Amino acid sequence: MAAILKQSNSDMHNMWTVTNNDKTIGRIRRMNLDKGMCFTHSSITANETFDSFHYESGSVYNFVFVLNGLFDILTENRFYRKTMSKGSAYAFKTGDEKISKILKKNISSEAIIIKVSEEKMDELLSDTGSALADGMETHCFKKTAELMCRRMLSCKYSGGTACTYLQSAAVDLLVSEFMTHSANTTGTEQNTVYEIVDYIEKNHSADFTLSGLARMAGVSHTKLNRIFRDVTGTSVFDYIRNSRIKTAENYLSKSDMSITEIAMNTGFSSSSHFYSCFLKAKGISPKNFRSRSNGNN
Repeated sequence: MAAILKQSNSDMHNMWTVTNNDKTIGRIRRMNLDKGMCFTHSSITANETFDSFHYESGSVYNFVFVLNGLFDILTENRFYRKTMSKGSAYAFKTGDEKISKILKKNISSEAIIIKVSEEKMDELLSDTGSALADGMETHCFKKTAELMCRRMLSCKYSGGTACTYLQSAAVDLLVSEFMTHSANTTGTEQNTVYEIVDYIEKNHSADFTLSGLARMAGVSHTKLNRIFRDVTGTSVFDYIRNSRIKTAENYLSKSDMSITEIAMNTGFSSSSHFYSCFLKAKGISPKNFRSRSNGNN
């Protein structure tokens, strides 16, 4: 099918009108909700087989809610192919690759797609205390999820208010359909966290990454985020920052090291970064903290 996408943009979203032989057969609307998160609504009626594609960049989680009809999704090299049908929700992860969408002749389709970058997903899992459900690939969504989708489509707000509203609704939808609240960690998982904590405490100057710590623990980075919060009550990087600040307090009180030396020994990228983090955490500058600790006003 020879279809044409005519794009019209605004400050908040992109719109495409899908036409064939000068006849409008559908519309696609995409809105960026936050850094690393976007919302797309697609509604198309194909009078012939319709095949379109786009290139996805970066590691992205794709969550698809089919409200009407059916269509096929095919990722590059056929690593993932699925016929998606009305009343079902689908999740799959893509990298830097081509994604094709194939619509069947004389079938109307409507879907909401929420795309979340890997970094943003880690943030969502950490903030909600959730984990991606096992076997998250596909399932029939709840009636409440359909109502949530329809409510998103009927949003009457505009500008930044619409973006805030849709972002909140999208997070609720993902938590409801694809995430599970963490159960109590097992003894083995607790020991894994204790080992990571011990490593952090002994290597403050190390350049920590979540993927690196996860490899060391032998778990995925999403699981490490979850069990670490369960055991310590905080995220991995909040713990690292707080531990570095606590060690810096000890250096400031009991050593003659310069501010720059303390920053380097506690893993901060620069003395200015150390200064801003310390001031934010303690409400006082490192220099004034040292003076106060030594009994100077």
